[in-house]
Amino acid sequence: MVAGLAFLAGCQHFDRARECRALADGVNPELKELSTVYGKRTPTSGDQYRDASKKYRAAAVRLGKLTFNEPELARLSQELRDNLLGISRTCDRLAVTFDHPERPADVGAQQELDAHRQRHASLVSATDKFCQQP
Repeated sequence: MVAGLAFLAGCQHFDRARECRALADGVNPELKELSTVYGKRTPTSGDQYRDASKKYRAAAVRLGKLTFNEPELARLSQELRDNLLGISRTCDRLAVTFDHPERPADVGAQQELDAHRQRHASLVSATDKFCQQP
């Protein structure tokens, strides 16, 4: 019986690893590209913000198509998806600011983007912590 429980625990660990890998594969392509392009600088034009928005949205859509058996991973995935969509919307707002410099600057959009980035880092950390559990 103990061997059966150990086997079951091992299977659950592999299921968690598989789901964690699926989550990472769902968001990493766009996020890696965004990091490469904008890692050391922020976008400097409306077109660059629209490009970033499109990539964040694509990652969110791909993440939304995944299902998870682990309730905590499902919750984290949903929060990460919502966060990516929020970043996408904020990038769209910033693109408008660049496209129309005659309008008053959207100061709130930059603050919102900073808040989304902090939340993103927190969600990535929580996901990493969950996925590293035995």
